[in-house]
Amino acid sequence: MSRSVLVLGGAGFLGSHVVERFLHAGDRVTVVDGLLPGTGGRAENLGSFEGDLRVFLTAIEETTELLALVEESEIIIDSMAWTAHHLALREPLRDLHLNTASHLPLIAALQAAPRGGPEKTVIYLGSRGQYGKVASAEIREETPMVPEDVQGIHKLAAESHFRVYARQGRFHAQSLRLGNCFGVRQPREGEDLGLIGGFVRDLLAGRTVEVYGGPRMRYLVHAPDVAEVVFQLAGLRISGFSAFNFAGHAISVEALSRRLHALLGCGKVEVRPMPEEVSRLDVGDAVFSDARLREVLPGLTLTPLDEALAGLVQYFRAAG
Repeated sequence: MSRSVLVLGGAGFLGSHVVERFLHAGDRVTVVDGLLPGTGGRAENLGSFEGDLRVFLTAIEETTELLALVEESEIIIDSMAWTAHHLALREPLRDLHLNTASHLPLIAALQAAPRGGPEKTVIYLGSRGQYGKVASAEIREETPMVPEDVQGIHKLAAESHFRVYARQGRFHAQSLRLGNCFGVRQPREGEDLGLIGGFVRDLLAGRTVEVYGGPRMRYLVHAPDVAEVVFQLAGLRISGFSAFNFAGHAISVEALSRRLHALLGCGKVEVRPMPEEVSRLDVGDAVFSDARLREVLPGLTLTPLDEALAGLVQYFRAAG
């Protein structure tokens, strides 16, 4: 039986993969996305999809149909975000709006929706950055969160709103805390493309990628794998509020840069001491554990990392 699914930020990088996965399953999907500058939202991300799809290209606070859309939806995926960590430090008010305030109209609509309609599950796409630099050897969902940057602060604030309101019993909420996301449809232009996108762009341009601090570990999640996890979690109907880490592939920053260099065959990689301004934002090397997620999704598999990175390289090359 098909379900009614609402995806906020569904024309963005991760959101479009989520939309594609639910459409593939035969669900009825509605997208709300304002295509705000710098967020990665693009109408063409949805252009080739087949299935029962409605699209509202308006910012969430300007969507007059929002309450009706929330009322009719069984599953709501909140993938709205601005992922520019360094730009957020310069523009904290913009980050506050995109990573915290933009989620509140959804919560208000969930609170206003009359009881008796479809039971609602909300899945919020959170971030590993919410934890900040952790002193313990392993990060689990109960690890205290002390973000090291502006984006982490605001992502944690948004998640906290879902946690508080879910406990009032009007909806169920799950937060999926993600590592570094990559894949087709991620932004290829702009000042802040994130760890992987920045490496690929610079290597393609023949520039030198500077890797700081030796074997710093990072966790990479391929966008289609994120969409699959979201799809499977949506089918579990977990009560109340729950949080899950999704670690994906663990790899050192140096190994990642050298693997991309080998795939691209251009540019250079150099290892240098970490500057103080980078060290202040670095989140450390604690193991990012997703054991809880794998307990509830025991059959979860990942796209092989080399295959996923090769697809990303091809996607960047296609831009010319």
